[in-house]
Amino acid sequence: MTTRLLFVLIFAGLCFGCEKTEENGVDTITLPVKKHFIAGQFIGDSLVSNCFIPVKEVKGYRKGDDLNYTYLDSVLFDVNSDGINDIKFRYYEELVTYNCPPPSNPDVVGDCFPVFSKIGAIELLSNVEIAYNVIDYPIRVTQAQKFVQGDTISNHTLWTKEKIQMIGNVQSTTPFNSWSIDDYLSFVGIRMINRSDTLYGWIRVNTAYNSKFLISDYAVRVK
Repeated sequence: MTTRLLFVLIFAGLCFGCEKTEENGVDTITLPVKKHFIAGQFIGDSLVSNCFIPVKEVKGYRKGDDLNYTYLDSVLFDVNSDGINDIKFRYYEELVTYNCPPPSNPDVVGDCFPVFSKIGAIELLSNVEIAYNVIDYPIRVTQAQKFVQGDTISNHTLWTKEKIQMIGNVQSTTPFNSWSIDDYLSFVGIRMINRSDTLYGWIRVNTAYNSKFLISDYAVRVK
């Protein structure tokens, strides 16, 4: 009971400034205009924010048994509350165990091993862009850039409109994958470009050692 209460108190502290004043939990706050955004802060001009209690978990239910199973799940977000879905978080995990005959020579190790796959991705659905970086090991790939509390999200980073961006991947244990930890102070940087301005925002995401998505809250300017 004590541990559960402590978790509730910690999470409530993470969602500072996020007050649900409408049935859908969306809050609009008018503050001075800025051309950047700070990860984890609820400060901005006509800010739309949403805080999820409990957090949104994206993993799904296991289908199969201990030797052969899949997890498949996704969740949609309309981050600027305009009635159009902007982002989809997608999670996929699979274990396949092959029923192979034993090797003819018992002294030789066979090459029939279980195959394990685990992929987390963000799909861009509208005019939203995502901050990304490049990983050169073991192969050159791009993935969503990880921001930490207090980082500045602005045009001084790499941005992409590519439909799919990885956030965690099959090579989840390499030191080059900054998402392969358990951390509630990790943020995805997003921006939305309209005719007159570029509007920045963030989404707080924990990958729980690349085992799922835990989405706590988000904030983005709408004008």
